[in-house]
Amino acid sequence: MLIMNNDIKLLIGSKTDQAQGASFNLDPINPWEEECKSVTHIRNCLIFAEQMGFKTLKDQSKCVQALAESHSSKIIALQKAITVTNKALIKANEAVSKLTKEKEMVDILHLEIIERRINMVKEICSELDSILQNTHFLINRLQKPFVGNHIKMNAAHHRYANEVFMQLVPTLNDVSLHLDNITWAANNDFSAAQLDCLLVKVQSCKASVQTSYHTLSQMNHGIQSLRHNSDDQADRNVSDESLSTL
Repeated sequence: MLIMNNDIKLLIGSKTDQAQGASFNLDPINPWEEECKSVTHIRNCLIFAEQMGFKTLKDQSKCVQALAESHSSKIIALQKAITVTNKALIKANEAVSKLTKEKEMVDILHLEIIERRINMVKEICSELDSILQNTHFLINRLQKPFVGNHIKMNAAHHRYANEVFMQLVPTLNDVSLHLDNITWAANNDFSAAQLDCLLVKVQSCKASVQTSYHTLSQMNHGIQSLRHNSDDQADRNVSDESLSTL
């Protein structure tokens, strides 16, 4: 603000000296009314500065206070605060996305979790192997009625035990089917070469089914057209007979 006011004063002084040296004919009532365009530009600058709120050095404190209380200064400060908040939000979003990606890839990157999963799969495979080895014994044992000592439990738990056994009955009935599926999966070869052959066979069967469907569709369309033509021919014959009788 001081620099602008000093520049305006220096500019006014230099232009005034030039005007006096050139001996301009100024109006005594309004000294700004003259024919020189340079003075007119200075006047326009001063008017524009006054409209913008610039004041002299005497009112500098008031000018600073007015600028601080102006709406434009408040908007600029608000925009700065918004910019800082947006930067903070961008950093927070980047951190959240980074943590999300790390959580999604935790099963692949962390060796401890991979080792734990491998051990779980090994235990399941060992249990399935034991089931396959004792399949016949398990089926025979499940088909036999329960013999031996009865289950002793508190009377307060009888209702819950009854509900549990009612839920176990359908599962036990399906055990033989599940054992058959496990046996079939263990005895069949699901290697890459075998799967490729199976996929080729499935694709060939699909192509043959598609060809048969198109053939049947064409035959159906031909039968419909023949039926339509026969109906039209019958209608023509009936119309010809009616005309001949008339």
